[in-house]
Amino acid sequence: MALTGNKYLDRITNVAKRLVNHAYLELSKYKINAVIKCTSAFALVRWSRHETNIRLTLDKQVLKWHDAQLTGLIAHELSHVALGAKSSEESVDRDVIERGLGVYLAIERVMSGRHEDQMIARGVDRYLGYRTIRNHLDERELEQLEKLLVHLRVYPQSKTVALEHDAVIYDCDPETYLTINGHIFTVGLIPPDASVHLIQRNNEICLVVNKNIKSCSSNTNQIRNGLQ
Repeated sequence: MALTGNKYLDRITNVAKRLVNHAYLELSKYKINAVIKCTSAFALVRWSRHETNIRLTLDKQVLKWHDAQLTGLIAHELSHVALGAKSSEESVDRDVIERGLGVYLAIERVMSGRHEDQMIARGVDRYLGYRTIRNHLDERELEQLEKLLVHLRVYPQSKTVALEHDAVIYDCDPETYLTINGHIFTVGLIPPDASVHLIQRNNEICLVVNKNIKSCSSNTNQIRNGLQ
């Protein structure tokens, strides 16, 4: 069940607003609507060609995160919107770093269990891991990162990844683009509160919407099928 209208949503919305004001001025026309619920990914961002709303859905696990870690996660989602629905995860991560938010992205990757780069879409794309992001930081940012690690008492280390990192839904009537783990599906309408994830079946990657398999393909980085 989704959580709405509470202090947790206010916290997430405030982090997003600070990011827009500081680093994503081109998104200032959008109103950000936050939702918290149990999902298969840490975050799902959804927006439309014809509207000025960004729907940001976060998994309940992130309620335990520090604002610095939330900032890294939400910055990644805002960069998806800024770069467009078909942008790669690596290009999105690099955009976050270029906007001066690499410290927060690094801290987020510690929490989401991505110490090393996570290869996705069968090697076509990747999420940058903590170590790679760290290598892109300047001396001042590295000092800030070390202080945050000490303050939060977190230690970068490899661990099991429990959830997908994120998913992207872009509504451009009559089609919807859905990107998850580097795979792009062109589909029909997806309900606002739909649960989406991928499963591997033999040599195919299958899109699951609300527990129903909707489309499968063996393609490596782009999966395009119509949903009935």
